[in-house]
Amino acid sequence: MPPVVPNRPVLGDRSLFPDLQAKSYLAHAAISPLSAPVKARVDELTADYARLGVEALPRWLKERARLRELLAAAKTWTDVKDPALAEAGQRARHAMGAAAKWVEVASKQGTDEAEAGARRFALTLGRAAELALLVKHADVALAAGDPAAAVLHYLEAAEWDPVDPRYFTRAGRIELAAGRTAEGIALLTRALELDPGYPMAFAELAAMHLAKGDHAAAERIYRDAADYAPGDPEAQMAHGRILAILGEWESSVMRLRRASELDPGNAGYRLQWAVSLQRLGRHEEALALLLEAETLAPADADIQMAKGDAYRDTGRTQEAVAAYRRFLDLAAADAVMRPVAERLIELLSAKG
Repeated sequence: MPPVVPNRPVLGDRSLFPDLQAKSYLAHAAISPLSAPVKARVDELTADYARLGVEALPRWLKERARLRELLAAAKTWTDVKDPALAEAGQRARHAMGAAAKWVEVASKQGTDEAEAGARRFALTLGRAAELALLVKHADVALAAGDPAAAVLHYLEAAEWDPVDPRYFTRAGRIELAAGRTAEGIALLTRALELDPGYPMAFAELAAMHLAKGDHAAAERIYRDAADYAPGDPEAQMAHGRILAILGEWESSVMRLRRASELDPGNAGYRLQWAVSLQRLGRHEEALALLLEAETLAPADADIQMAKGDAYRDTGRTQEAVAAYRRFLDLAAADAVMRPVAERLIELLSAKG
């Protein structure tokens, strides 16, 4: 997928036409000047043909097909009849009209400073209105079962607000759901480049790698997020859990300890930390953490199961049986772990 470049005209902004000599022009009254993004794409096309000759044709045929798909999606949603979309469009038109009036009034004052200030205000107001309309377009398209149009509008929103990772993340999630893995990865990676700690982006990207069985790739993403946001307990927890899946227990303990320190009232963090300690044979430390977790969440069945394991591993049979029975009381619907707990109770009771 080619990079997203800003290519939307904005009231009071000439940045797309840096070489234009005229102070103003009437669009389409004669020959419209080329904007910088259009000129860049034409230059890219001719450079490819100059360098590759006929071998450049397949790439640009694909680009043409993609452009046609995007134009078709845009046309489909141009006149969509949706109350929320109509309301957003009306707000955008009002905002743009207000911005234009500000510029007009400032121009009549006759000072460059007043006109420049009005144009800055118009630029901000116009962008906010257009952004809200694009996001609404995307939401409506997605709800109506047109993911291609939704992606188009989210990417347009990203042009208007290029520092916000949300739009690339939403588009990437849609692409992954549609089976376009490469496109989804590229968009989510772009979101993480904007904000390496953005939770939705790294969670989506890591989940995709986990679904493919690529735990090492998922671990790299979680590690980058945890390093970028050392004060975020959820980021520390996520990396600690993937490290545990990979069997890197010492590193897992370090991350999970940090998560618990950042959020001492979270019983789940203590539980995961204790599980990693148990895998290292540090059963007494694990048991102490589980008892603390139990005071925070006395009805958590997983804590009782882990507590039973810790008691069993330290040779305290009666306490282990009691913990497993407590698990059975709390986990009436757990068809997977209930038979395990029942068998453990049976074996430990037989040992006396």
